[in-house]
Amino acid sequence: MSNNSADAVLEFFAAHGWAHYVDGYAWRTLQNVHDLKPSPRLIIDAGRAVNRPPDSLVLVGDSVTDVQAATAAGLPTIGIAKNYQRAAALTDAGAAVVVIPSTRC
Repeated sequence: MSNNSADAVLEFFAAHGWAHYVDGYAWRTLQNVHDLKPSPRLIIDAGRAVNRPPDSLVLVGDSVTDVQAATAAGLPTIGIAKNYQRAAALTDAGAAVVVIPSTRC
């Protein structure tokens, strides 16, 4: 799920060869623009897209609003941080685990 548009999300996953790992998507549309993160709405929509309740999912995110939205939906969050400051912010927001990758994806 993403606050970005469908085109941006699909282009990103296609460019990295990750589309086959995804069972469903939820993204920004004109109809849901008021339900973007930190609202849990997109997480709930993503769960419905793959026929899973929110408590059976985990969110992997890189922003405090990702953690806030996941927490509001009842999901644990794995934070992906680009630096130690971001790692601290994600931890403070409630991420269960925070990873600082050694290389960019």
